[in-house]
Amino acid sequence: MNRTIRVSAAQLPTVIEGTSFAAKQRRNTATILSAMRVAGERKTDLLLFGEYANLHHRTWSTDQKEYVPDPIPGRFTKTIGAAARRYKMNVAMPMFGRQNAQLSSTVVVFDRKGEIVHCYQKSHPTEPEQDMGMSPGNDLPVIALDCARIGIMTCMDIEYPEVAQVLMVRGAQILLFPHVQASWGEIDWEIRYRARAVDTGLPVVSACYGYPDGVWLPGKMIGRTSVVGPDGLILADLGRRIDILTIDLDLSRGRTTQFFFNKQFPRTEAQRKEPGMPETIPVAIITGASRGLGRGIARRLAEQGMSLVINYAGNADAASETVELCKARQTHLDQRFIALQADMALQDDRVRLVEQTLNALGRIDVLVNNAGIGPAVRADITETTLDSFTHVLQVNLEGPYFMTQAVAKYWLEQRPDPILPHGFAVVNISSISATAASLNRGEYCISKAGLGMVTQLWAVRLAASRIHVFELRPGIMATDMTAGIKERYDRLIGEGLVPQHRWGQPDDVGKAVGALVKGDLPYSTGAVIYLDGGQHLSRF
Repeated sequence: MNRTIRVSAAQLPTVIEGTSFAAKQRRNTATILSAMRVAGERKTDLLLFGEYANLHHRTWSTDQKEYVPDPIPGRFTKTIGAAARRYKMNVAMPMFGRQNAQLSSTVVVFDRKGEIVHCYQKSHPTEPEQDMGMSPGNDLPVIALDCARIGIMTCMDIEYPEVAQVLMVRGAQILLFPHVQASWGEIDWEIRYRARAVDTGLPVVSACYGYPDGVWLPGKMIGRTSVVGPDGLILADLGRRIDILTIDLDLSRGRTTQFFFNKQFPRTEAQRKEPGMPETIPVAIITGASRGLGRGIARRLAEQGMSLVINYAGNADAASETVELCKARQTHLDQRFIALQADMALQDDRVRLVEQTLNALGRIDVLVNNAGIGPAVRADITETTLDSFTHVLQVNLEGPYFMTQAVAKYWLEQRPDPILPHGFAVVNISSISATAASLNRGEYCISKAGLGMVTQLWAVRLAASRIHVFELRPGIMATDMTAGIKERYDRLIGEGLVPQHRWGQPDDVGKAVGALVKGDLPYSTGAVIYLDGGQHLSRF
């Protein structure tokens, strides 16, 4: 599957003119915003700037007045975030800044909504930087964006091959190299940049600073804004000029290494992780996971060592809360949890969700079709409106059918090696209403009854490909959907409607999904499992 993203790198001017520090800073910010506008007009997915882009003074100086840190977050990051949101692109903005009282060379990463999603602190500051009071970072994170997983090496970080290797092993798809570089020779540039790409089989995107035509002389800035391919070839290069580089990168085309065996291995997966760690973390998409049953499922799968896509339709804050709850339960360092918006009623959103998952996390092992809605107004079936019927079926029936189709095509066409013991899995979260008639929400019952056939169809179609499909039918669950009729259900449960005499909880569903994902029912594809405390059982 072609997974192309558009990357831009800005080579800003080395020298910013002005009559005062403040004037130069204002002009520098205007130059940055102009570069962002150009990159935005080119429909860029990810934009990189050079080290200390917020500081007009690029070359080293003993004049401490030339170094004024911006607070992170602060006015500058607010300005950059607004531009990232305007042009709908991810931005890696290196800054001379102060965060949590620490002075450092920090790369602030913004998403397409203009929100700060990570601040990478340079792990290898130079001696002059340390003398200035700058603190080194203590981690080499891989940052999951909607278009790619990025690793960052700021300036001196690239001197150490293990930095790139760690980022590779942690699942980076692109290495970003913002820097300020002078005095070394051209051969140094060639060896260092290209070697890191060859070391890892990952593209390296570099950003430095340039000069007007005819101004550059030996001894001036020689770092170059460029892109090096996975095989070490230079794909694009700005030379010395002030400009913006833009290139499309296909992340599915990594370098392969045969290692004298009869199989070619993707270079980024050629090294095993730490002892006891799986070579790759399995990935699950959970639709409608911002709260309720989806949140219960997410918590359980996080505990089982999976990376998760927390899908939500509109409640971003709730989705972020689910992400944090999953982080608190993770069992492996390399697990990743990201929230992605997509409306299961819309086909374009479903397709985009699959593409963004592959771009951000690299694979899909489990699909949990959990997103579901009831009618906005419960009404007798004689009063059901066409709009209500259509919308409920779009989310509850079309959504799972076509989400499964999109993920199944990835499994069948790309043939990823399974990580989970028994292959891949689809789990459809249905309802006891698939067989129990509720006259005041007929459209909901019909959608869940149809989901039963969706499960059967995909179970038959995918069984030979080690892809299991299951259906869970929860009964009365303590979620937002039932909060408005809690008193009624409390009474019915007390009167014996549920043999186990209690409400179902999101964790009950999470445990069931966890068991299916682990492969505890390896010979049961197409199975329907009730989670209703015995409510569906016929009784005299």
